[in-house]
Amino acid sequence: MNQKDQTTKQELAAAKAAAAEGGEQTAGAAPGQRRFSVSQLLPIFFIVLSILWIVIGVTKFGYFNRLKGGTAAFLPVTCAAVMLVASTVTLIQSFVKVEKPPKISFLCILFFIMSFGIVAMSYIIGLMPAMLLYVFIWIKFVEKVKWLNSIIVTAACAAVGYGLFQFALRVPFPQGMIYEALFR
Repeated sequence: MNQKDQTTKQELAAAKAAAAEGGEQTAGAAPGQRRFSVSQLLPIFFIVLSILWIVIGVTKFGYFNRLKGGTAAFLPVTCAAVMLVASTVTLIQSFVKVEKPPKISFLCILFFIMSFGIVAMSYIIGLMPAMLLYVFIWIKFVEKVKWLNSIIVTAACAAVGYGLFQFALRVPFPQGMIYEALFR
């Protein structure tokens, strides 16, 4: 057996051992490193999306006006910049070998379901009331905080949310069907 065949067999053995341990190392990857896999697709998608969002926001709407403050693209571009940093970090971390994959808990599933509930409720009662309802339900029933403290935290979130976004940044929130029916 020549040295090339022996090296190939060693690489295949390493790949099988990594697959048995739950890793994604394949033939040709250095020991302890992972090659490109499906787990990198989502961060790459969000990196591209955030760069696109930043470029369109800044070139079409501008970012900041010295006389009026933030433009209509101020908040979306800022969020896209945060998303760009977070997605880049996630992409880099996806190449690090993980000993045990994380388990999905009930709270993760509940958070995911309630996030879709915010979107659904925003069409009915509006975005800000839907988010405040979410905060209250989470604090009261998931974290099991006392009623008074739950109400105080929700009221503080409402004050900061409306004060910052409605008055300071003048970001219009979707009002919902109930608001539209009553006040328009």
